Amino acid sequence: MAFSPDGKLVATGSFDNTARVLEAASGREVSRLDHKAPVNAVAFSPDGKLVATGSFDNTARVFEAASGIEVSRLAHQSFVYAVAFSRDGKLVATGSFDNTSRVFEAASGREVSRLAHQNSVDAVAFSPDGKLLVTQTGNWLHVYERNRDRWSPIANRHLPVLWPKTIRFVSADGHCPKCVEVVRDVPENLLQVDRINFDEFTAPPIKGDPQQLVSEWSAKLGLTFDSRGRIIPLSSAPAK
Repeated sequence: MAFSPDGKLVATGSFDNTARVLEAASGREVSRLDHKAPVNAVAFSPDGKLVATGSFDNTARVFEAASGIEVSRLAHQSFVYAVAFSRDGKLVATGSFDNTSRVFEAASGREVSRLAHQNSVDAVAFSPDGKLLVTQTGNWLHVYERNRDRWSPIANRHLPVLWPKTIRFVSADGHCPKCVEVVRDVPENLLQVDRINFDEFTAPPIKGDPQQLVSEWSAKLGLTFDSRGRIIPLSSAPAK
């Protein structure tokens, strides 16, 4: 379920293979958005004129909120779990059970970018300036940075007991331009909202002499490494 930016409309997704747009105050149905399978996700465009949907029919679609007319669609290879509009309303990001997140043009349905993951993508969110995209797979958050039509990974963050479909960017206030908020289920089964700043994420420096580390880990793991730290296959390792 999602409210329009002005709060006057509500979009719903259902197992009856439809999404519907309703007047929040009266419950009057404004439009019905048809799919061929249950609808998992809905999102309004920033101007409230469009609704993006994600469905078990392996598609994400964009509809006119007022008329229900389909504007565009993007096909996945499996269920679509999440959809999100960019701040300018021109792009839609998706998350799917086919282990990809994709970015497509809302007006045309043209696929702009495809981001491969190790697991199904449960949630997606654009930063307010449209330069970052965060995706969620299980307990991991992945951050991508935009360079024209290409999105490059810049950070990952592991968060235990992370709920699916629960990420959103904090409003840009100048103090934390790369912050996202996530909802977690803490041990007491109470929902907890955490603010994560990806500016703080840096890889720790390697401590110690690299050659000595290779030698030590070769002995610990019972593996043979070459001079660059790569594992030598057992079939190629010299006999002892």
